[in-house]
This record gives sequence, C-alpha cells and structure tokens, in this order.
Amino acid sequence: MKFCLFALLGGFLLVSCAGPQARYGTFYNGPHQFDQVVVSTDATLTNELLIDFNDALLVSESRGAREKMIQAATKVLRSKGFGTSRGYQSLGLSRPAHQSVFLSNERKSVFGDSSHEGVVELRRMGKAPSPSQKGAFLRAFSTVAARDWNRGNVSGVQVPGSAQLGLPQDRYHLFLLGYGHNVNVKDQIIQGVLSGIFSGGDDVDMQEDVGRVAAVLVDPKTGEVLWANETESGVKGEDLADDVAFVLDELPRFSPSVR
Repeated sequence: MKFCLFALLGGFLLVSCAGPQARYGTFYNGPHQFDQVVVSTDATLTNELLIDFNDALLVSESRGAREKMIQAATKVLRSKGFGTSRGYQSLGLSRPAHQSVFLSNERKSVFGDSSHEGVVELRRMGKAPSPSQKGAFLRAFSTVAARDWNRGNVSGVQVPGSAQLGLPQDRYHLFLLGYGHNVNVKDQIIQGVLSGIFSGGDDVDMQEDVGRVAAVLVDPKTGEVLWANETESGVKGEDLADDVAFVLDELPRFSPSVR
C-alpha cells in the first residue's frame, strides 16, 4: 500500500505515495452492493512507422493483448470474490488524445487506413452496439482515458453515459484501458540506427517503450467512480496483461456486509 505524504521534519523531506485505499476508503470498507463485474476493455498497441514516422495501430497484436488483459482481469477479480462477464471490447481508444494512428496488421507496413474516430471493431457483449450505445461508450471511455487516476481529487468523479451503455445494471462496470507505444524492440533499434546514419551520427533517436494500464470501477446507475488505479510510470511487467494483474491486485475483496 502506498501513501502520498510530503512532510518536512527536522530538515528532512519525507515522501510516500498514496494508493487507492487512501483515495477510495469508502469502497474498501464495504459493504459492496454487487458481487458481479462487467468488464469493458480497450487495447491499443502502436508502433512508429519507419518511413513517415506516423503511428500504426497494430490491430492483430492489439486483439491478442486485449484478450490477455481480459483473462488477467477475470483471474484477479475471481480471486477477490467477484464474478465476471464481458462488456464492450474495442481497439484504438487508449492512446493519448493528440495521437492519430493508421491501421496496420503488419509492423513494417508503411500504408494504412485512417482510424476515423479512433475506435476499431467496437462490440457490446459480442454484438454491434446501437448508435446511441456507441456514443455513450465513446463518451465514457474518453473520460476514463483522459484522466490521471493516481493524481488529483477523485471524490465525486462521474463517468458520463454509464446508464446508457446497455450493460447489466446489477453489477459494477469496470473500464480497462491498455496502451503500448513502440512495442517492437527490433524496430526501435532499426529506427535508432537510421536516425544516426541520416544525422551523420550526431543524433541517434530511439524512442523507449511507453505504456499505460488503468482500471476504473463505476457504479452502474449513477456513473460514480468507486475505485480506480493505474500504472504510475509505464508498464511494470512483460506485457499489458501483467500490468492488469498489478493494477487490480489493489482492489479490495468482495464484502457483503460491514466489517
């Protein structure tokens, strides 16, 4: 457990980091209204193209990462006493708001179609959502993706459109986002070598992997955020699934009654 506290004592600065329990104490204390969680997941793995340096959304790899994220979330949630079901599934939404991407099934592809709204193959419980449900999900997920859940005042935060998602109202709604950029180390090395050659060796530009996993648990009727957590500085494990387990490990166990 981490606590965020800055104190100057005897000339020494003591620093510790506040974890989810400090921010969401009410949810930790229970009781919990539901013992079921419906999980909506987006995975966005991108790679910088070597020719024009646009970012490509790696569709097939994002699909694989998303499935592993869901499996990791299911395992942790069940260990905490919660049953699970699948809600929305998408690709392409977890990227930073300023980043535009092209679609690609090949890491070395230099061509691609615009990702339009940035969302690919959006599904709701295995089926295509209605236009109103799609709009509600895009509003909800953009709120989740735009916020830093480890900083700032979290009391009273609401995710808009939760009640219009068409998801079961008798269970918590969990939003999972997973983002990884320049996930191919080999391509990064090539990129670094090329930049060094073209600059005469004066400028070797090789971006490091960056990533983010966030989990946000929402009241299905009010849209109020009950609990949230995310990686603090990039990925912690070997892949996004490892980070899902890391983030959800802080979730309290299901408590049907006051402790």
